[in-house]
Amino acid sequence: MAKAKMDKCEFLGSFQTLPGKEGEVIYTVASTSERHDTRCWGWYPKKEDAFAAVKMNAGDMHECSYTHVVIEEVPSGIIPMSKAIQWFRYKPNKVYSEGRWVRCKPPKFAECTINFSLG
Repeated sequence: MAKAKMDKCEFLGSFQTLPGKEGEVIYTVASTSERHDTRCWGWYPKKEDAFAAVKMNAGDMHECSYTHVVIEEVPSGIIPMSKAIQWFRYKPNKVYSEGRWVRCKPPKFAECTINFSLG
């Protein structure tokens, strides 16, 4: 049995990771805010499905508390280094719970932070 090559990830310091297969990724959807923990709502094998879930606010990702949603591209493996591909902020409507998610830049509180969904 061949041993898997263990690579050291600079970002994680002394942690060792075991990368998955090249090109294997999922797209996770997580909501977060400056005052609340992060909640991962789920994942999709296709990026467009993750965007569709945010657009329709599947499962009420706002929950009257979360201010932002992030879609991350997450490669397979142990301690994967995700990449945020799109941020959204909640834009309330006249009836607050009937607002919608609009694209935005990453919020200040999320700077230098990755792996909102896994990790």
